Amino acid sequence: DNEGNVWDVSRGHGVSKLVNGMPYGTEGSVIHYEHSEADSNSLSHNYSWSFYSEDEKSFWVINWNSVDLFRHGRFEHVFKHIKGARSLLKISNDTLIIGTYNGFYEAIKRKNSYALNSQTLPKYTVYDLTLDAAGRLWFADPLHSRIVCYDRKRKIAMEFSPRDGFPEGVSFLEKTS
Repeated sequence: DNEGNVWDVSRGHGVSKLVNGMPYGTEGSVIHYEHSEADSNSLSHNYSWSFYSEDEKSFWVINWNSVDLFRHGRFEHVFKHIKGARSLLKISNDTLIIGTYNGFYEAIKRKNSYALNSQTLPKYTVYDLTLDAAGRLWFADPLHSRIVCYDRKRKIAMEFSPRDGFPEGVSFLEKTS
């Protein structure tokens, strides 16, 4: 983060922060954030997948049954009813793409809150997301051994799979310069 802390998500143990400037192993050098039924500002679920920056002081946590926003030292349950959330991509200051085990959602920011559009491409598992220079959305669907390029303007999905000579087992994508 912008203070030099290192954050970690885990599958079953919530989110942890390694505090910058504190010797590891000393009291307070690691702060754990976990779900608590008694605390509405706690993490929604302890099985977390990844992070994505919202701005310099806040970030999204993608977890098993929701997408939380961590800011001001607490978790806000912004998208608390998205089952099977798996990935997130911020494509502009006001638009998020949230990948799930059944397609993806676009979330549009209006004033200070987000509104979800209907689910798109429910036949795909959307693990990892990136946007190319032409504005097309690319995502990995490792459960079906394919990568998909989706043109959001034309609403066309193109699949790349082992039948096309593409390798099996691709789970992550990254755009380079």
